[in-house]
Amino acid sequence: MKCPSCGFEDEGRFCSNCGTRLSDEMSATAEVAPAPGGNRITLAFGKSTSKNYSFAVELAMKYPTYTEEQVGKDITHKVTFGFDEVDALKELLDLVGQWKSTTLYLNNKAIPFAKIFPVIHCYAERQKAYRPEEYCFGRDDAYDKNDNDFGCRYVGIELYGWRGLDGFGEMRSDGTFIVNKDKLIHTIARNLEDFLICPALDVKAIENKLKSFPSAINPKKDNDWEYLTKYQDGKEIAIAVRKKWKSKGRGYVVKDYDKEEKLNEIVIEVPKVKQSAKSSGCLLPVVTIILIIIALVVALN
Repeated sequence: MKCPSCGFEDEGRFCSNCGTRLSDEMSATAEVAPAPGGNRITLAFGKSTSKNYSFAVELAMKYPTYTEEQVGKDITHKVTFGFDEVDALKELLDLVGQWKSTTLYLNNKAIPFAKIFPVIHCYAERQKAYRPEEYCFGRDDAYDKNDNDFGCRYVGIELYGWRGLDGFGEMRSDGTFIVNKDKLIHTIARNLEDFLICPALDVKAIENKLKSFPSAINPKKDNDWEYLTKYQDGKEIAIAVRKKWKSKGRGYVVKDYDKEEKLNEIVIEVPKVKQSAKSSGCLLPVVTIILIIIALVVALN
């Protein structure tokens, strides 16, 4: 497809030269037409000086889809996998992935290693996760900042992270953050472009979440959100919003620091002593003695 802006020939939904949108639909068919039974990945590799070459050939020959092509003295070994065999694919790819002779094909179409390997690696990790359905949301671990509400770790929007929605809207003086939904949708669509072939990616669910995503957020009215702030001229200024970590408010309270600070304030408070003429006079002899001692020290020196 030719880019309407710069004329660059490219595929997918965005021009890789200038970033112009080439397709309006966030659909797997925009990237590649799935083969019958799902996307198929063919791993092809040739002769290598690597000590793992013999082992790689032996491993590849174990699969029923193994074939080999010989042109002159050059032999190319090929194995085709589905995503249901991602562990086997990754095992062989870990051996031959960095070889100059290695090529990957998606549904018989050559595809750059750097473009497809993250998908293979991520899906393989998902399949090994304790709760695979939670893996894509980043909720399979104890780290809250990588959580997302869209269903893919690669959406690139850190709703719960330190950046929140910074850069995806503007703050009004009444404390309401106006979301730039067009930019949000554009960013997520572009970040997920290479992951549309992933069988775990629910594109329709992501589209529905984006449609229902709020256009305006005010943490003073919505307890699921909080302000993202920065210090400027001695003031803490809200610049954006972010989702509150889901773990907030859970668990056993070991120590309430708010109460501790209040207690410290009470403990270190010094009561005021009423001064009287009589009590003030009692300090005069003490001050006189101190002055005499200082005078003697000075005289002796």
